[in-house]
Amino acid sequence: MSILDYSYLVAMGHNCTPAYQLARIATHHRLPEVVYSGPFDWIGTTIEQSTLAIESRFSDYFRPETVDVVGQSDHTWLLKDRSGAVSWHHLRRAESDTEPSAASWRGFRRWINRRIGFWDRALADAQGNLLIVYLENPQIPDSPESIERLASLLSQRVAGRFSFAAVSFEKRAEVAHPAVRRFAIPRTWPESLHEDAVDWDHDYGFGIAWQGHDPSWDEIWNTV
Repeated sequence: MSILDYSYLVAMGHNCTPAYQLARIATHHRLPEVVYSGPFDWIGTTIEQSTLAIESRFSDYFRPETVDVVGQSDHTWLLKDRSGAVSWHHLRRAESDTEPSAASWRGFRRWINRRIGFWDRALADAQGNLLIVYLENPQIPDSPESIERLASLLSQRVAGRFSFAAVSFEKRAEVAHPAVRRFAIPRTWPESLHEDAVDWDHDYGFGIAWQGHDPSWDEIWNTV
């Protein structure tokens, strides 16, 4: 089916690539921005952490009282919530800040709440057809059982229909759940280079590393 047949496009991480690629394909087809988003876009996470957040209905998801500030990156604070999920990008800081300000927390909370609201509306739409895209954390490969568990949870929560695109950098075992499709894409960095050593803003020959390999993602959009 076509990417245009989906009423909602939802990025589940890991990291920025799925959100960027969904935004790219949505822009290409001139889809309204409201159709692609999600509480996990631009978030570093594992499939188990995402599953726990969904099960808890995001009750403690990135709240000031449940988050540790563990460092800085460019003009942002590096946050780690109690589940271990990490955001690198969205709690903005001024150069003079020695700790996150109340204003930065309020802005970050609004950003998170908008995405949770989108997620709730998408799941509650009985006429909806969701495409949920997840990219495996290459340092923590997903087991078929973990994908099956998340897909089964989504089956309970999604009022309409959904498809789950499970993307990895190596070919993985298939999953029995009928909503799941598995895809393998090339790394955007040399295989000899450990992920911790990747310069994510560098083009190693596949495009900017954090953005992903566009032709491989286009193949996914043509077959989902």
